[in-house]
Amino acid sequence: MGALGVEGNPSLGDFAPHGLAVAGAHARYRAYVSSGRAGAVLARGAAHARWGRIAPLPASDRRIAAISLSRHGDSDRRSEYSLGVRAEEVMAVAADAGIDGPHVVVGHSMGGFATWTAAERHGASPAGAITVGSPVHDLTPADGQAGA
Repeated sequence: MGALGVEGNPSLGDFAPHGLAVAGAHARYRAYVSSGRAGAVLARGAAHARWGRIAPLPASDRRIAAISLSRHGDSDRRSEYSLGVRAEEVMAVAADAGIDGPHVVVGHSMGGFATWTAAERHGASPAGAITVGSPVHDLTPADGQAGA
């Protein structure tokens, strides 16, 4: 991982997109990095703007990785989607961005479903899960597989 950070903030370095392969597809993210190792992963919704205006704000003392889940933004498409794979994308980005230890995952809209799944499957890591604009109801097995 090279120098990461926020455009226009030299203390946070160069703010370039990153990607990593998860279950056969590349998940793209931007990392906003401080000297600290604690952090958060931000998962966007399907048709919503990136976290670019919000993500840099807490980056002065922690690492923030803003992911576009598969099929969203400039991340790869898959032949099939599941919340389980998207949860793995979230967790893999946290590790790839150098976030050390338990982190918080914040999900908006569809990203909220991946956030809940990551929290359910990974117990204490992430240390917290926050969702914004994600409907709260039980998902049927078909909903969990569709992951649109």
